[in-house]
Amino acid sequence: MDEFSGSRLPDLPNAGYSTRAEKALSDTVMTFIRALERDRIVLLKIVIDGPQKFKSVCGKRWRGARVPSELLDAVFGYLQLLAGDNPRGQYERLTQMQVAPPWIGDNASNYAKVRDSLEFVAAVNAGSKSTRDLRRKR
Repeated sequence: MDEFSGSRLPDLPNAGYSTRAEKALSDTVMTFIRALERDRIVLLKIVIDGPQKFKSVCGKRWRGARVPSELLDAVFGYLQLLAGDNPRGQYERLTQMQVAPPWIGDNASNYAKVRDSLEFVAAVNAGSKSTRDLRRKR
């Protein structure tokens, strides 16, 4: 008997596998859910907006795949499980952390100006420019 079985998420919703189109749709749904697992803010925003908006947006986006309404309901239910308790509170805390990370303190606006004006990507990539080679964007 597994004592943690009740705390695990169920299997991902899928459209079945009887045709190539249904397999492609199931793969699309899986890829979509996996992407949302990596982007917590988007996941929480979807759950906060509710099932009607989710069905409207995904129905339009996946229009050519002829997604059944039951599958969209199952996907939204799974996203609610992923979001956990109090998605609105989680969303507010995460967005506040992104606007002004706690370690910056009162210098958040100055930090944003410097971050946006320097080519950090070039400096971070291995083997690229050193910090003295960074140039300001015009």
